[in-house]
Amino acid sequence: MVFRSRIYVDNRLHHTMALNINKSFWERGDFPQVVSNGSDYIALKNPWANGSPAAPFDKRTYPYLATLDELMPNTTLR
Repeated sequence: MVFRSRIYVDNRLHHTMALNINKSFWERGDFPQVVSNGSDYIALKNPWANGSPAAPFDKRTYPYLATLDELMPNTTLR
């Protein structure tokens, strides 16, 4: 199954990028099956195994742009 995704800004008439997704992002990421945290080995599992091939981008997202005041509180940039 080919999953299509379209990314747009402001309105749906002018899209900025169209993707045909035929392979999951977990497969594209080429993640190792086991990772080490220094003292133990941990098996990696696909957190989006029950989702579509476009997971985690198959849900509506609303990006948030933070201001410098929010990123660096109690500092003066002058």
